[in-house]
Amino acid sequence: MASGFVSSIALTGCAGLIEELGGDPIALAATLDISPEALRGPHVMLTGEQVTGLFERAAIELGARDFGLRLALRQGPNLLSPLWVLARTAGTVRAALTEVVTAFDFYVTTAVLGLVEEGQSLALSFDMRLNDEGPQVQVVELSFAIICQELQKMLGPQWRPAAVQFRHAGPREMQSHRAQFGEMILFNQDRNAILLDPASANGSLRSASARLHRTLKRDLDSQRALSRRDTVEQADLALRTLLPTGRHDLAAVAEKMGMAPRTLQSRLAASGSSFQVLIDRARLDLARRYLLDSDLSMTQIADLLSFSGASAFSRFVRLQTGRSPRAIRAEARDRPR
Repeated sequence: MASGFVSSIALTGCAGLIEELGGDPIALAATLDISPEALRGPHVMLTGEQVTGLFERAAIELGARDFGLRLALRQGPNLLSPLWVLARTAGTVRAALTEVVTAFDFYVTTAVLGLVEEGQSLALSFDMRLNDEGPQVQVVELSFAIICQELQKMLGPQWRPAAVQFRHAGPREMQSHRAQFGEMILFNQDRNAILLDPASANGSLRSASARLHRTLKRDLDSQRALSRRDTVEQADLALRTLLPTGRHDLAAVAEKMGMAPRTLQSRLAASGSSFQVLIDRARLDLARRYLLDSDLSMTQIADLLSFSGASAFSRFVRLQTGRSPRAIRAEARDRPR
C-alpha cells in the first residue's frame, strides 16, 4: 500500500530552521531527492517518507532532538487550516475534535487521527501510515505540538493537556517538551495520544456559530463526497482509527464503514485483499514503530501487540519481512542518517 503524497506546504519553515541550527537545507534535502523548489513553495508533491525523513535527518545531524517542536512554532496548522476553521465554529471542544477526526483523512492520507471517549475525558490518538523503516519521532511530536497550539486557541494560551503519550522513547532534555505539553509526558506507551480532562473536553467555544458551522460543514462534505476511496483504503483507515479504542475487529470496522461484516469481507476479497491482510499490515507497522523508536524490549512489544510471547512476535515479523525483530532494530540503528 502506497503511503500517499503530501504537498511541500508540510515543509513550511523547515529551511529557515535548518539554517538557524547551522545546517544547509538544500544539501540535506538533496539526500532524500527533495528539490530546492519544495523548500521554497507549497505546491511540490512529496512522499510522506521524504517529509518524515527530512525532519529526522535534520534532528540527528544538527543535534536538535526537539526539531519537530521548534518547527511547529513556525508552521501552524498548514494542511488542516480549513478544517480547524470549521472546528472553531462548533459548540464545544469535544464537537470540534469530532469534526477534525471525521474529516482528517480528506486532507491527510499519510496519517490517522482518532478520538477515544474515556468517561468524560477524551484521548486524541495519532499514527502515521508510511511504508518506511525509519524513525518517525519528529513528525509525531510536530503534529502533537500543532494540535496543542490549536487547542490553546480554543481553551486559552495557558492550557496544557492532562497528559501526552508517545510510542517512542523520550529525550535526555525535556525543557522544550514541558514548555509545549506540560509536566505529564509519557514515553514508550501503547499509543500516541493527547488526553483532555472533562473540563477541557466540554469547554464551550467563544467562536461557535451554528449557522457558519452548517455552511462550512456542507461545503466540506460536498468535497469529501467527490473523493471517495476504494474499499481497501477505506477499511485500512477505519481499522487504524479504531486501533486505539481496543475494538478493531471485523464487525467494528464494518460498522464504522456503514456496512455489514459479510459485505466488507466480500468487497475486500473482490479487491484482492482480506481483513487479515489489513490486520497484519497494521500490526507490522506498529511493530516497526516500537522497534525503531522505543526503548521497549521484545517481550514488552510482543505484549503490547497481543502476541502470546516474544517468540510468537519474532515469528510474525520474520514471516512478514524475512528478518528478525532484533535485526530490524540493529540495522536501523547502524544505518547512516
